[in-house]
Amino acid sequence: MISPKALITSLILLPLHHTFAVDEEGELALGVEVATGYRSEYIFRGFELSEDWLDVQLQGEYAFNNTNSLQFGVWYGSETGDGDFTETGVFTDFTVQKDDYQYGLSLTYRSFDSSEIFDSGLDIGLFTTYHLSDNLDLGASVHYDFGADGFYSNIETNYYRVLNEDAYLSYKLGISAVEDYYGRNGLNDLYYRITFTYDINSNVSISPFLGTSIQLDSDNGGDSLHGGVWFEVSF
Repeated sequence: MISPKALITSLILLPLHHTFAVDEEGELALGVEVATGYRSEYIFRGFELSEDWLDVQLQGEYAFNNTNSLQFGVWYGSETGDGDFTETGVFTDFTVQKDDYQYGLSLTYRSFDSSEIFDSGLDIGLFTTYHLSDNLDLGASVHYDFGADGFYSNIETNYYRVLNEDAYLSYKLGISAVEDYYGRNGLNDLYYRITFTYDINSNVSISPFLGTSIQLDSDNGGDSLHGGVWFEVSF
């Protein structure tokens, strides 16, 4: 089995491309986005936490210069069916870009109410991505989750295909591994998601998506095929 700790080495070798929010005159910029969405299943790190999930997010980014930026946000989500499971979270990411590489540190706090699986707690992560081409990225991350008292790591690739000036497709394919993570160890899941994004105007977009999570250990439970839609407004 692959230990998530072994994936830390990958973080040094697989950095991420990022475009920072600096305008044409070189002035620093602050971007803010509000998003709300529906998912037929809420799959988080290979675990099914809920069905019929609604959530809303507020997130922003501040670019200090052409190499350093800070992302931040809050979110709230809840079950829409018979259950009363809810999640509240806050995060901040600090990223550094060097040529086609990006790396950084993430801090996230998640509060789960009426969850049968997860416990509330702080999550600390390191991440890195390498920009292979104009539309292909390869990245990796490793996290220590204090709620789980365990490690989660993943390696994934993202591909973007522009359809026209108002629409594009994005594809995500990844594999994850865990250590002492809510009873799981070793390879965790193989996941894939395809998203279609249509820009209604320069500030508003809608993004339906279809995803899957395939368990790599039969003791982890069943696989998932799920879908949903995001509605996003940027300022």
